[in-house]
Amino acid sequence: MIRKVVSSGLPLIPAGEYPAVFEGYQEKKGLRFGDALRLEFKVSEGDQEGVILDCLARDRLSPKTKLGQIMSVLLGETLKEDTELDFESLKGSPCVIVVSTVKSNSGDFSTIEEVRTV
Repeated sequence: MIRKVVSSGLPLIPAGEYPAVFEGYQEKKGLRFGDALRLEFKVSEGDQEGVILDCLARDRLSPKTKLGQIMSVLLGETLKEDTELDFESLKGSPCVIVVSTVKSNSGDFSTIEEVRTV
């Protein structure tokens, strides 16, 4: 079998703040730290427009968790206890993503450090 060597496939853009929109999520079950969601954001302006980056957040929705804080930004208000939230309805919500570069043995890649309001 012949295989072609490719890059790591992970996007690498300069560190900084980028306007973006929430693209959606994927469920990730059975990770080391428990179930999580991979949240996807697309850069919406500038030289990096169209680049999709993601971040992992533990699948626990409360005002103080990473997932809860990101959803509060996308919703535009603080989460309230016992509120049901449809993540699908948040697709296309604008935000600002703070991106940094991670250096690893398998190559450098960009990661989302924070999601902020526009």
